[in-house]
Amino acid sequence: MHIVFFHRPLSHSFTFYFIFFVHLAFFYFYFFAHPFFIPICLPIYIYILCLFWLIY
Repeated sequence: MHIVFFHRPLSHSFTFYFIFFVHLAFFYFYFFAHPFFIPICLPIYIYILCLFWLIY
């Protein structure tokens, strides 16, 4: 995946920002819909974000 990053930086950047905004929308949805789920969703959200960052 890192080889793809060096060969296609624009594609990697688009994928990164797409995943970032999807997670951001997911986080804000749960923040406004279920505020009491924040202590549970926040570590999962950070873990998924770091996982995708390591993959891509």
